[in-house]
Amino acid sequence: MTDPMRELELEGGRRLTYRLAGSGPVRVLMIHGGAATSGVWAKVVSKLGEGYEVILPNLLGYEGSGPRPTQRPARSRPNAEALAALVAETGAPDIIVGHSTGAHVALDMAVNLDAPAKRLLFLEPAILDVLRLAGDQETFSWAEAHFLNSVAPAWRRGEPGVVGKMLDGWCGEGAFARLPKPAQAYMEAQPGDCADEIEATFQPDFSADDLTAFERPVDVVYGDSGSGLSPAIARALAALLPDCRSHSLTGADHNLVVTHGSEIADCIRRPRAGTGAPVGSVSRL
Repeated sequence: MTDPMRELELEGGRRLTYRLAGSGPVRVLMIHGGAATSGVWAKVVSKLGEGYEVILPNLLGYEGSGPRPTQRPARSRPNAEALAALVAETGAPDIIVGHSTGAHVALDMAVNLDAPAKRLLFLEPAILDVLRLAGDQETFSWAEAHFLNSVAPAWRRGEPGVVGKMLDGWCGEGAFARLPKPAQAYMEAQPGDCADEIEATFQPDFSADDLTAFERPVDVVYGDSGSGLSPAIARALAALLPDCRSHSLTGADHNLVVTHGSEIADCIRRPRAGTGAPVGSVSRL
């Protein structure tokens, strides 16, 4: 059962809202992505079962958290620092799960702030600078043109259709139009901070050396029904992180936390996601 909304006062007069769910010896921090809130984890939490205490924060700019700093370029660090303050309050997580841009925040926490999680699980991670670090310049240039130079400015201008343009970039042409109308309305109602989160995923928050020195286990799960961007990011992470395994989830796309709650909960419960494929390989869930 999920608790009522709580608030944590941060330095500088900001606040972070969050909920707690469940109880047990394993503590899990779940970080949502852009155009979403902590509520996006509802299906995953409901399928997780007993034995897990789940921390569900709302990133700065969402559902009462914030405000988000206005520096340019936008960075993930303010969110990473806010979540570091949160886990100092709630207790260190055993597992950090990050979806989309939330995975970038999770990696920033772990690499640069030494968040003491035993394992990281990234779901359709929007960690776009790793494409550049891994030498995939072609995919990085496409992502930069589409998301950084087109979607993010259009989002700040409030242009109609920009949410669909963002989602189609991850899931393929027409993905937003295929969503149920309530899901479309939910995404379109989220605030403009998503443009900042897009911008933050392109920033050099970690070097190749930082990632190759990171020894904790990382699992990357992406859908096999999206565009080619997520598999490219998974390959880049597997090439850079010493203990990283990539796994594709059958029939899923960038919305996998909503559409495949049972499978994501299973990934959290397992010591390592998927079928135990060798480091750097891709297995199918």
